Amino acid sequence: MKKFEKMSILNLQFLSDNLEFIQEWLNFLKTGQSYSFHFGHYIINYEEVSKLSNIDLINKVMYLNYKLERINFDFDNFYKGHQENVLKINSMEKEQKLVVSSEYNKIVSQWLEKMENDRTFLENELIDVIANIRVVANAKSQSFFGYLNFLFIHVYPRITQEKIEIAIKNLKKEIAEKTRGI
Repeated sequence: MKKFEKMSILNLQFLSDNLEFIQEWLNFLKTGQSYSFHFGHYIINYEEVSKLSNIDLINKVMYLNYKLERINFDFDNFYKGHQENVLKINSMEKEQKLVVSSEYNKIVSQWLEKMENDRTFLENELIDVIANIRVVANAKSQSFFGYLNFLFIHVYPRITQEKIEIAIKNLKKEIAEKTRGI
C-alpha cells in the first residue's frame, strides 16, 4: 500500500510541475514567443493493483490509473502535434506566418487553459486515492484480522466514508502546510 501512496504523492507533484509548465507556456503564447518543454509523465502501475485486497480501493486506483494514462497520452500527442505545427508555420511566408501563428496560438491557449482547469478534478482524485490508501492501511494495521489479511478480507474494522473524509481533510491540510513551507 505504501507503494501506491508514494506513487500518488509523486503524481501530485507531477501535476503541480505540469501546471507550472502550462502557465509558463500560456505566458509565452501571449507574447507570441515559442516555448518548448516536455510534460512529466504520471506513474501508472497496473501490476501492483492485483496485490490489493480492498475492492473499493482497487476500483479507485484502476480508475485513477486509466485517467492518468489518458492524460499522459493526451499530453504526448498534443506536444508532438504542436511541434509539427510550429515547424509548418515557421516554413511559411512572413505575412501568412503571422496570421496562422496568431490563430494557432489562440487554439493552443484554449487547450492549455482547459488542461489547467481540469487540475482540480485530477488533484481531488489523487487526494481521494491517497486518503483511501491511508484509511485501508490503518484499518489493517489496527486489527487482528489485518495481520491475517490473506484469510479474512474486510472483516474488521470497517472502512467508512467518515474515516475517508477525515483522511482527505488531514491530507489537504498536510499539502497546504507543505506548499507554504511549514
